[in-house]
Amino acid sequence: IVNLYTVIPGMMNVPVFLAAELAGVDLQANLLMLNKISMSLIAAVSVMLMFRILLSLGLTIRRGFLISLIYAFGTLVGSSAARGTWQHGPSILFLCAAILLMMSTDPRRFAWSGFFLALMCVNRPANVFLAGPLFLYIAFHRRRNLPGVILTALIPLAFLAWYSLEYWGSI
Repeated sequence: IVNLYTVIPGMMNVPVFLAAELAGVDLQANLLMLNKISMSLIAAVSVMLMFRILLSLGLTIRRGFLISLIYAFGTLVGSSAARGTWQHGPSILFLCAAILLMMSTDPRRFAWSGFFLALMCVNRPANVFLAGPLFLYIAFHRRRNLPGVILTALIPLAFLAWYSLEYWGSI
């Protein structure tokens, strides 16, 4: 069986399901609950990353916390991303991670933004409309970081190429 959607959201469930398996939880009987726990954790981590982004922009802890709450409960984060194995939750997690890394002055940390931007596109191909402008920004305004960004972006793209060849028979 090959899923028509990408495998990234399902792969994001692995840590929670592994912990449940090790704890002796019946995975089949608790499938929906474990899935909701997994997606809720992904959404919560994206909220924490958003909070860090806001603090990095110079907001006070109080304002950053308030805006993070709005992000958590006033957007699709709480209403959709935390409720099921869709592409939304991992996409926003990867976007927040990429933006936070793009704020770094360390070229090695900045480079990993390419990994998360590409992973965001592998997770949901329509995300290219978000990642593309960010790659263009890097190409024109942070040119010295571009080789590292491209290098790390090749990791998820290589996974996508392998997966496509293995399960679909072509790239």
